[in-house]
Amino acid sequence: MLFVEPKSSDRPNLLKAVAELQNYEPELHETRLPDEQIADAYSRLMLSRAEGGGLVLVAEDGDEFVGFAAGWNEQEELLRAPWNAPCWIMYR
Repeated sequence: MLFVEPKSSDRPNLLKAVAELQNYEPELHETRLPDEQIADAYSRLMLSRAEGGGLVLVAEDGDEFVGFAAGWNEQEELLRAPWNAPCWIMYR
């Protein structure tokens, strides 16, 4: 398995993966929107935050998309606080 920065051709796979994750979240909290209702908007937000100092990587096994990882800092002013950790999302 190899982690690489996403290409534009990875967008459909990222959308599908985010939709699958979003299908799970409404089970945890009633305010979460399911799958396609939020996947496009959240994917754009995720990629935008990555451009602003975060990172999105896709996992590939050969030429096959098998997952992704994304991370960014939620609160820049708290970075020096020991309890503050970047936001990470992983899917496989």
